[in-house]
Amino acid sequence: MQAGEGPDVLNVYYGWIPAYVQQQFLIPLPEEIFPAATIESDYFPMVTAAKVGDSYYALPTAVRTLALFYNKDLLGAAGVQPPTNWDETVAVAKATARKTGDTFDVVGITWDIGGQGHNWWREGLIRQNGLVPYSEDNRKLFWSNPEGVEAFNYLVAFLTEHGVTQAGFQTDGPTAFASGKAALHVDGSYRVGSLALDAPDLNYGIVPLPARKTQASFASF
Repeated sequence: MQAGEGPDVLNVYYGWIPAYVQQQFLIPLPEEIFPAATIESDYFPMVTAAKVGDSYYALPTAVRTLALFYNKDLLGAAGVQPPTNWDETVAVAKATARKTGDTFDVVGITWDIGGQGHNWWREGLIRQNGLVPYSEDNRKLFWSNPEGVEAFNYLVAFLTEHGVTQAGFQTDGPTAFASGKAALHVDGSYRVGSLALDAPDLNYGIVPLPARKTQASFASF
């Protein structure tokens, strides 16, 4: 795009739409071809996340839901159950992390702030902590509110305070979990298909995101 050679059509994660609009990478869907009334009658209300101002800039092609993936063997060996809230998540991560000296053999929970960790914070942890992360028109962010900062500190503490994980362990979170080297892993529902292909023998389960003030297992497209 910066070189002036962008595509005519692209598949983009909905969370990037406001930034792409601001940078003038996207133009609105033509109203005569994509009437707003038709879009809003044909799709679930979450489609309005693709609306900036008075215009739609994208349409969903797939929907995913974040959830907590857990390794049944690792949790079983530690004698713990899948966590249901924030405190239990820390406890399970501590119970399952294993090291040889300073080197992790197993991380209690994956840590990918550049991947699903960011989505977990923004769409899960922030909402679970009682805060909507951005305005209805997607133009104002509330991440720096106390509830948002507290949610971010919770995520960072796995790395800096609890010592149960490592950034980039086994390259990334999905790889670590698929190889049986991570007890807990937050990921999208599409990961089920990847694991079926790449790790057919992995003994794992899936539960809703651990809750705090609310449940908030957020869906996106």
